[in-house]
Amino acid sequence: IGDGRLLLAREPDASHDMVMMDAFSSDSIPVHLITVEALAEALRTLRPHGLLAIHVSNRYYDIGPAVAAGARDLGLDVVELQYQPTPEEAIAGAGLAHWLVAARDPADLAGLRARGWVDARQADRPLTDDFADLLRHLRPGVLPGT
Repeated sequence: IGDGRLLLAREPDASHDMVMMDAFSSDSIPVHLITVEALAEALRTLRPHGLLAIHVSNRYYDIGPAVAAGARDLGLDVVELQYQPTPEEAIAGAGLAHWLVAARDPADLAGLRARGWVDARQADRPLTDDFADLLRHLRPGVLPGT
């Protein structure tokens, strides 16, 4: 338990098969965990065929394309899945979920693609520690007149 970015900094290089970034527990965006620099730190800890899984669900922001742009700037291939529960699943408590998975080698994502994951949408500019303009990713209709 702690700040994910600080905890990753203590991990040895190439020490993990998968890193999951799932800090989206509320409507706030943990920007410090999804910048290019943060993704690079997670990538450093992955073994050669490791996967980086990033939860980007948010009702107000469509942040997935910006995160995918950052991963692609690091040379990663990125797929996404936007899960929408069936009415029965929703009654049972399931909710929407949006995940990205990134890998150095596109072949490492073949199994996900075979299960319906698609190439991730990409924004024109990623989020960085020096430039994290979230308002560009606000979903239409969230604010009056948008």
